[in-house]
Order: sequence, then C-alpha cells, then structure tokens
Amino acid sequence: ELERIKAQRDLKRAEKEAHVLQKWRRGLIFVSALMLIASVCLLIFIVRVKRAEARATSAQKTTQTLNQKLEQTQNTIQLLQGLTNASPEVRLQAVGAIQGKANKEGIPQALGNALVALVLTDRDPKVVQAAQDLIPEIVKSNPELAQAHASIQLESQDNQDQKARADKIKDLLIARGIVVADYDYGKLAPPKNQLRYCIPEGTSPPDQLLQLISSTDGNRWEMTAISGCEKSASALYGIWFGSDRRAALKELLAVEKRWKDARVNGNIVVLQGIFADEFTNTDEAGNTYDKAEWVGQFRGGDPSFRGWKISDPKLVSYGGNTATITFTLLYGGTVGRSKESDTFVKRDGRWRVLASRSAPSKWAIP
Repeated sequence: ELERIKAQRDLKRAEKEAHVLQKWRRGLIFVSALMLIASVCLLIFIVRVKRAEARATSAQKTTQTLNQKLEQTQNTIQLLQGLTNASPEVRLQAVGAIQGKANKEGIPQALGNALVALVLTDRDPKVVQAAQDLIPEIVKSNPELAQAHASIQLESQDNQDQKARADKIKDLLIARGIVVADYDYGKLAPPKNQLRYCIPEGTSPPDQLLQLISSTDGNRWEMTAISGCEKSASALYGIWFGSDRRAALKELLAVEKRWKDARVNGNIVVLQGIFADEFTNTDEAGNTYDKAEWVGQFRGGDPSFRGWKISDPKLVSYGGNTATITFTLLYGGTVGRSKESDTFVKRDGRWRVLASRSAPSKWAIP
C-alpha cells in the first residue's frame, strides 16, 4: 500500500513537472516565433536600407553625371558662341580655348564641325589659319572629322529660291559621302556662285564635283581654293550662293516699267496682274487705296504721267521672295518729283507689288 501511495505521489509530481515543462516549451516556442518574426523584419529593414542606399548612391552618381554633362554642354555653347562672335579677336580666343580642351579631354563633334565651317566661311585670315592648324589635332580624338565636310551658305534665310537649289546640292553631296552642316545665312554673298575648297596636300582640285554641282543646280558655278590648306586632314567644301540682288533689282524695275506704262495707257489687265490682291497704295497726301480703288483711277489712262523716269533705284531689302525698292520718280510736263517705296512679293515665280508709298512731292523742279 505504501508503495502504491508513493507511486501515485511520484506520478502527480511527474505530471506537475510535465505541465510546467509544457508551459516552458510553449513559452519558448512563442519566444522563438517572436525572434523569428523580429529577424525577418530586421532582414527586410536591412534590405530596404541597402536598396535606399543603392538608390541614393545611384541618384548621386546620376546627378554628378548630369552636372558634368550640363557643364560640358554649357562650355560647348560658350565656345560655339565665341566661334560665331562678330569680333575676330573673340573668335580667335575661342579657337585657342578649343585647342586647350582638345589636348585635355577631346572635343564634341559639334565644335569640330564648327571649326570646319570656320575654315570655309570666316573672312579673317588669322582665324582661318588658327582653325586650319587645329583641325589635324582634333581629328585624332574625332576620327569622323577626317571625312569630307561641306557647308552651304545662302544669301538670306528667307531666300526660298536658293534654299530649294541648296536642298538639291545637299542631296548630291550626301550621296557622295560628304558630311553637310546646317545651312548658314547672312554673310556677304559673292557676286557669283562659288565652290570654295580646302583639300590635303597632293589632292587634285574637285573639278568633277564642280561639274556635278553645276549640272544639278542648272546654273554656272566657279571654283576657288582657300589659301593655306596644306595642313588640312580632310577635304572641306564651301558652297556659296552668289548674290541675287542685282538680278532681282533688274526684275523689279522691269515690273515698275510695266506698271508706269500701263498707268499712262490705261491698260487695266496689266495693272490687275501687277498688283497682289491685298495691295495698298498710300499717296503723297497720306490717302490709302486698295487694289480695286487704285486700278480704277486709270481706266482712261493718265496722260499727265507721260515721260516718267526712275532715278537712283535701290534694293533696300531682299529675301528671295520679298523685296523693297526705293527710288525717285520724275513725271509730268512740269517735272513732278516724288520719293517712292514699293514692296514686292514673289508668288508662282512672278513678282507682284504688295504695297506702295509715296513721300510728299515738290512740283516745278527744273
């Protein structure tokens, strides 16, 4: 009996210890779960921190790269502005700055192309020589500049006739593997169309290219060499359109003649064709007429206008499709005189008068 009682006591003690151990196990499991969750959270946090650090580092590098590119772009723009400055001294300084840049880090192709254009178009011999001397050096870091290059010079930006011709010549040059820069405007145009060239020593003049340009354009072109090109590392061509101003003034004066003769004779059909639909005329007294009102005055002709004469004609503005001329108009038996300013527009290949203005006249001038 004593053994049974002892056994029961031992059993209860064992059950109590087992119950305590079970609670401990549950506690340990719970703590372990909490530690596991904490570890996972910590790992996620660490991963996020590292990703944030990586993004920040990447953003910092990107910002540094963008700042460097911005600085390079600004520097390139400043140098391009220097190369196109009106002062020869500033252009010469810009060439020197490009040389220093080429020796340190190379230069963007845009600056190389600008130097090529400078050789072809600049009128200052010192600037041309400095640019020529520099081109062989920059070809080392810009091999693409060793190709043949060409620039096309138009008389004015709104000269659509020359632009249409230039487009054909540009296509011809590109087809022959010549790199063509954007059109340039505003420099003093030569009296005739010119192919200016700068070629390496020992290279034959571009006679064949001259023939192709003349054939493509349908106009006569002359060829002239740019001096001091022996050091040139590549062929450089300048396509210079001759000035249209003299021919344009001749055409406009022919329109003036038809206008004045038709006024004297009352030829309404000719007058209708000479004036643009939106034509306006302002006479010496400041009165304004539209096309119908102005033409209608001369249905019976204007005999008092006989013996008219134009003197001192000047082409004061010209853009290929627009032009303004001024002149002194003499007319009438007692010799009337007025200062005229006529503006023309070219449409469908024909010049038409867009506006006419007369300054106060003086009569009976001998």
